[in-house]
Parts: sequence; structure tokens; C-alpha cells
Amino acid sequence: LVGVLALLIASLGAKRIIRKSVVKSSAVQLAGMCFSTRMSLIILFSTGFISMAMEVIWIRAFTPILGTTIYAFAAVLAVYLLATFLGTLAYRSSLRMKFKFNVDLIVIFLAIATILPLIVSDPELSNARWVPLISIMPFCFLLGILTPGLVDGFSGGAADRIGIAYFANILGSIIGPLTAGYILLPVLGAKWSLLVLVTPFIFIHFLVVQKLGR
Repeated sequence: LVGVLALLIASLGAKRIIRKSVVKSSAVQLAGMCFSTRMSLIILFSTGFISMAMEVIWIRAFTPILGTTIYAFAAVLAVYLLATFLGTLAYRSSLRMKFKFNVDLIVIFLAIATILPLIVSDPELSNARWVPLISIMPFCFLLGILTPGLVDGFSGGAADRIGIAYFANILGSIIGPLTAGYILLPVLGAKWSLLVLVTPFIFIHFLVVQKLGR
């Protein structure tokens, strides 16, 4: 219900946009994450889709180690929010220091970080409850850097375009867990589902490299 309401509100907000803003903030110019409108929205949708789908898969994979689904959900959510917050702080700090993140490298590291929980989610390899939780922190941290950078780069400091950016990200965040819960996990299981979710990052990496001409 909350997801449907969020989608409805975002849709109504997007339809009310009647002009394009050309405002460029100094922070956006420093972000180094400016792409075309279509590409920015594709990446924002993809990161929302993948991150929320992975959260559902993490909960399923970590439950045998953490004990119960309730503990797994609470622990994953806490670590996800903390690591994402730290990533956002790192991004904001980079703006003050005039440091530009390399987007294509961030995407590659995200792909690598996606595999880490796959390695440590086997109870036979590690019985320590903190190991799976630590394994998701790199992914969440990098996501905390990438998402606000893309939002800044897409919006240019204009509030209406910020709404569109978050609409794409929220839409992916709604569809992602539904896809994971009703399609990926029943058909592929946790480990193969994580491997499948690596492939969009590889595709996005090639798009970014082609855009940047590297």
C-alpha cells in the first residue's frame, strides 16, 4: 500500500512539470555524474531495482545464519541504512573537497560488491553472524555515493527534476523486491538470483564507458 501511494504521488508530481530548468549548481558541476536524461533515469531505476531486490535476497540468504527472518530483516535494514548514509556523507564531503568520483569504476565495484554476500552466505563457510552483514556494507556504501551524485547531475539543482529522478529510483525500488520475491527467488534461489543481479551493472558500465568515451 505504501509503495502504491508513493508511486501515485510521484506520478502526479511528474505530470505537473511544465517547464525545464537550466539552473546549474556548483555542487552538480563538481559531481562529475552528468549524463543524458534517458541514461540517468535508466541508471537510477536500475540501482533502485537491484538494491531493493538484493535486500529481499539477502534476508532469505542470511536467515539460516542470523536465526530468524525477523532478525535478518532488522539487521539487513540497519546495516543498509547505515552504510548508505556513510556513502552519502562521503559524496557530500567530496563536493566540498572538489573531488570527482569515477562513475564507471563505482559501477564495477558495485558489481564486485554484489558477489560478496554470495560468498559468505553459506553457513558451512562461516557461522559468525556479523560476517554476512559486513559483506553488504561495500555495496550499500557505494550506492550512497552513486545515487545522490546521479540525482544532482540529472536535476542541476532544479526541484522539479529532482522529483523525476527520485520517481525513477522509487519505481525501481517498488518493482525490484516484487521481482525478487515472486520470480527470482522461487525460480533461481538466492545464490543464482544474486548472480543475475550482477549483469545489469556490467551493462551499465559499458554504457557509461561509451558515454564518457573511455
